[in-house]
Parts: sequence; C-alpha cells; structure tokens
Amino acid sequence: PTMASMLKEAGYASFLAGKWHLGSSAKHGPNHFGFDSSYGSLTGAVGNYDHRYRKGEFEHTWHRDGVLIAGSENGTHTTELVKREAIRVISEKRDKPYFLYLPFQGAGHKN
Repeated sequence: PTMASMLKEAGYASFLAGKWHLGSSAKHGPNHFGFDSSYGSLTGAVGNYDHRYRKGEFEHTWHRDGVLIAGSENGTHTTELVKREAIRVISEKRDKPYFLYLPFQGAGHKN
C-alpha cells in the first residue's frame, strides 16, 4: 500500500505533481499506485529545461497520467511546470477531500 492508495480507500482524491522516481516506465507509474492523476517525471534527475532523463530507453519520462509528453514543453523549467500543475489541482472545485503530493526535481543533469 502507498499513502495515495490508503487515502483513496478513505475517500480522498489523490494527485502527484513532480517526480515519481519509483519506476521509469508508465506501467510502474503513480497511477498504478493509488494516484488518480499524475504529472511530471517518472524518473528523478531530468534536465530542468528539456525534461529528458538519460539517453536511451528512458530518455523521455515526462508524462501526464502515464502518457509520455516527449518535448512538448521544452524550454520551461520543471519547477515552473510542476508549480502550475499544483496550482491547477488546488484551484479545482471538488466535493471530497484531496491529497496532493508535490516532489520537485533536484538540480537535474546535463544529457
């Protein structure tokens, strides 16, 4: 069980905005572990402006709900993108309580 899955059982909606860092492919992403919605990187240290991880199989891990977004937001810092998503989630009207997990990226790396 994850915090998101336990809160879901208690009637909460759950959102992740930021890095997942617990599986680099969508099939191991946050939507499979209790999150109703997720946005950000499936990996940890992506490039802050190009949102890519390491060259190769997991180069593109930036996603929304498990659907990869390969370069569609290049040039915008990851902190800005994640902040916008968090504000969107907080601003949304809802009838039940919610949980927002907001892990920002680290310093990133050069590809």
